[in-house]
Amino acid sequence: MLGIGSIEAGRNNEIYITDVMNHRIQVFEDTGLIPSISVTPRAIMQSRWMPLPLFMNIRGTNTHFSGASGIAFSPPSVITFPLVVINEQTLLCMGLLMPAWLTGPLSEELEVKVTTGLENVTGSIELHIMPFMLEEDN
Repeated sequence: MLGIGSIEAGRNNEIYITDVMNHRIQVFEDTGLIPSISVTPRAIMQSRWMPLPLFMNIRGTNTHFSGASGIAFSPPSVITFPLVVINEQTLLCMGLLMPAWLTGPLSEELEVKVTTGLENVTGSIELHIMPFMLEEDN
């Protein structure tokens, strides 16, 4: 049985293992298999006074979306309806973005986390508050 002498990363995301007998073995050709998502739209508006409908298209890379997939928002300011799974890389999400009087002031970003049985993937959406006509301009 041979032991591992060294592990090194090569160019182009390659990983090599060299055993004690100096046999170099390429183990992994592409470490880009980490799942990720992109969320459309990239920015949404929040109302001060009433809930607004929210429609999102979530596209995954190296994901395995299914009917068992779930979605969560941080801060928790969205009430979602059941997800529509198009395929393993595409989800449609519909929901209501709660108003600012109910959620309090939110940060400038809404984090979207999709969970499947195999992975947890996170994306984000810019969040803007709708202008109020009685506000003073700064």
